[in-house]
Amino acid sequence: MATNLIFLLGPAGAGKSTLSKALAEKFDYVLYEIDQWPDADGIDAHDLRREWNAFLQSGGADKLLDLLRHRAQTAGKQGMILSFPSMLILRGAHLRALNGKVRVVYLIGTEEQCRDAFIAREQQTGRRLDGAHWDRNNRAMFEFLKTQEAKPYVVEAFDQVGSRRSVDQVMAAMPCQGR
Repeated sequence: MATNLIFLLGPAGAGKSTLSKALAEKFDYVLYEIDQWPDADGIDAHDLRREWNAFLQSGGADKLLDLLRHRAQTAGKQGMILSFPSMLILRGAHLRALNGKVRVVYLIGTEEQCRDAFIAREQQTGRRLDGAHWDRNNRAMFEFLKTQEAKPYVVEAFDQVGSRRSVDQVMAAMPCQGR
């Protein structure tokens, strides 16, 4: 059985958590929410620290990906999705190490769309982080998303009128790299 792996990244408010949950349910995947702030670091909560650090330091992804595939298979699932915090940007050697092995997706919208969605979520959850927090923590992501390196991985989260795209629309637009 082939095990599909998806890494979902992007700015806060783009809808990574919502999309990850919907995809995990639709395709019978395991979901690892890596952005568990303020409760925990998802890498530690899912006991991935050793393999994750090795991937970050050496760019070698095989041990991390083997572990993720094993966990999905052990759970009887078809694949696994990791939804990452907005401050994580995978580029260069890390993207090359994942190429052909993982579907890497940077879910995006305009800065205004993402900021507004983030603020609405913060008000709804009672956490109440503000626009200044969003600005500080998402600037580097938007700079990266403007690069040629990011372009093959970018998927729009919002349609032309600013509404969220459906899970099916986003899934259809997802890059096909990975297995």
